[in-house]
Amino acid sequence: MKSLLFTCVLFLSFVFSAASQNTKNFDYLKDMSLQRSSSKISEFQNMIASYNIQNLAVFKSDKKTTYDVVFKETNCHVETTYDASGKIVSSFENYNNIKLPTQLTLEVIKAFPNWRILKSQQYIEYKHLTGPESTFVIKIKKDKKSKVLRFKQTNDDVNNYVSLN
Repeated sequence: MKSLLFTCVLFLSFVFSAASQNTKNFDYLKDMSLQRSSSKISEFQNMIASYNIQNLAVFKSDKKTTYDVVFKETNCHVETTYDASGKIVSSFENYNNIKLPTQLTLEVIKAFPNWRILKSQQYIEYKHLTGPESTFVIKIKKDKKSKVLRFKQTNDDVNNYVSLN
């Protein structure tokens, strides 16, 4: 129990410390922390939230405009739109071969026994006014058969994932 409590406190302090670097994007970090994503994705999102658009060569403080910034890393591709104050307006995030949430992995294994997961992708579309929508695409294989499964993440505590197939 102490370990779990320490982990939760550590996680929250990490989220809040990243948010304090860029309070403009606290809503983005808060919304994304509710998504059941891997730690790699959370780290990447913290970097996006703390990015300072004022360092861009094209930045003009006197213009009311938006700035599109592309972040790329191995297995990660994120296109983020910031407003002139540095607040995230929207983002489209694509993560390849990420660790799937445990509950989703268990659902796939239960529904498809003796199949193995070959590939996974998570797409997160974020809009400031509506929050994130997360979709998982999972390729599974058994013998010479393969299937592509699609799941949408929900905010329901019981059914966290809805099949889109």
